Amino acid sequence: MLSETSYAWAVGYHAQVDAEQAGRALARLAQNGELTAERIVRAAKSERSPLHVGFPWDDAVAAHEHRLALARSMARSIRVITPERPEPKRAYFHIHIRDGVDAYVTEARVLSESDLYEALKRTALAELNSARLKYHEITELSEVWEAIDQLALAPA
Repeated sequence: MLSETSYAWAVGYHAQVDAEQAGRALARLAQNGELTAERIVRAAKSERSPLHVGFPWDDAVAAHEHRLALARSMARSIRVITPERPEPKRAYFHIHIRDGVDAYVTEARVLSESDLYEALKRTALAELNSARLKYHEITELSEVWEAIDQLALAPA
């Protein structure tokens, strides 16, 4: 058992700042008030802050990264409505295609290309396992976690 708290980044999160240093800095902020995105950025502005290296301070780079985040949000949020399906439905699925390449793909394309379908299944299982890690304390969901395990074990 660990004698003191330690920190690590979530799987898939890529940071330029050490998790231990970031975790301690965030914990200090949380002890002195609500931990908000605004307070984190304000603290990170100081070049002495361990959080500083976790943010782009070049405004052109930061603006481009912000636009990319907005584009991702747009692709995730758009819904399609057709005469056959009047209920709004996701227009694009976010799929990890290969190392370094993620894309937003239509349902029709996912259903017609087996490699994309398999990639979507892998993405779905990864997201479900992420939810399990986030909510594992909720004992009423144990049957859900068992069903996820069965899906993961099922042959492709």
